Amino acid sequence: MIERFVLKWAEFTQSTKTRWKWVGRILSVAAFIYIAALLIYTGFQIQEINWHLYWQAGLISLGLYFISLVIQFFVWVRMLSFHNKASWQDVVIYTRVILLRRLPGGVWHWVGRTAMYSENTSIPSKVIMTGSFIEWAMLILVAGGIAITGFNELSIYLRLPIAIALIVLASAIGFTWQPASRGVVGRTFESTVWVAIYLVAWLLGGLIFYAFFLATGGEGLTWQRAWWVWAVSGGSGMLLFIVPGGSGIREILLTWVLYPYLPPASVILMSVLIRVMYILGDVLWGSLGLLLSLKITRDKKPLPDEGNPIP
Repeated sequence: MIERFVLKWAEFTQSTKTRWKWVGRILSVAAFIYIAALLIYTGFQIQEINWHLYWQAGLISLGLYFISLVIQFFVWVRMLSFHNKASWQDVVIYTRVILLRRLPGGVWHWVGRTAMYSENTSIPSKVIMTGSFIEWAMLILVAGGIAITGFNELSIYLRLPIAIALIVLASAIGFTWQPASRGVVGRTFESTVWVAIYLVAWLLGGLIFYAFFLATGGEGLTWQRAWWVWAVSGGSGMLLFIVPGGSGIREILLTWVLYPYLPPASVILMSVLIRVMYILGDVLWGSLGLLLSLKITRDKKPLPDEGNPIP
């Protein structure tokens, strides 16, 4: 009876991994096709733009975006470290998921990430899906904390407590994700670091936005206000991720908050430039990271169930 149960379980897990493998491959192919279509479509929008006016902002933005990806990857690996030792397999999956984030409906990169981990590691799919939700919730709450501080229509005595409450809630979510065996101090410190990293990630996004704001002739906006603008528009876009492609949500919000600083035509131009930069960044850093990690995993023989640990 035990032998029969073991055989049945082996068949089930093998078929499950096979299904997840095909899900991951199909989503990866779909992401490449969709990104190619986006580049072609966007190319028609910007074919008359004088790119020599924006190349400096583009290079700065690519560098800042790379830093943002790296620090967010660090948080993700730390989240999974309680269930599996970090390895180069995490780099492979993370770089593939970067491309999946462009698919309409933000849920697909969660599905793809779950499929890839289920295929290549022993981490349960429930852990990956829950971890993805935790990551999303913390990013949203941190963005909300930044955004509420900039609504000058509200009293500072109202804005500050709400902002602190959102940040503390984000930290509390990270706290509950960690095993109780780590102790209160260790869990609190770790979750606080995650929140700080997400604050920096939103700041980097704000600086990317600020670089293109200046390149398109914008004036009167400080980098601190740009940080707030990006948290409002980017956070709202993440909150409404189910809407295919955002349906212009980010562009609408940018036009609203930038009305005192730029005419609508310039805001639309800036939005297109930022969209192109993020697509190119996903393709560039995602492809380079994937090629590098695949080369390393091929050169080294993985340990059973551990992959190649990152030194």
